[in-house]
Amino acid sequence: MTPEQVDLIRQSFDAIWPVRRKLAVTFYGRFFELAPDAQQLFPSDMERQHLKLMDSTAAIVGALDKRELFQSVISHTGRHHVGFGAKSSHFAAFGEALI
Repeated sequence: MTPEQVDLIRQSFDAIWPVRRKLAVTFYGRFFELAPDAQQLFPSDMERQHLKLMDSTAAIVGALDKRELFQSVISHTGRHHVGFGAKSSHFAAFGEALI
């Protein structure tokens, strides 16, 4: 990624931060449409999960220009979710829901 691309992503992320709760609700709605079986892996009260999503995304965006840290955050997050029972199809649906 070029420094300009990193800056654009960070500017975009900063712009959505004020509506992060709504964004998280919308994201999980779409994610569960794409991977309904994943919903059983989450609590019925999703408020804390919404905050975790946005905090994790903030960490990833913050590490975009620090390759080793970025890879560490992504790897740790992936392993953590596999431990909860996430499948490869869930990761694909997650990516699609983000788009």
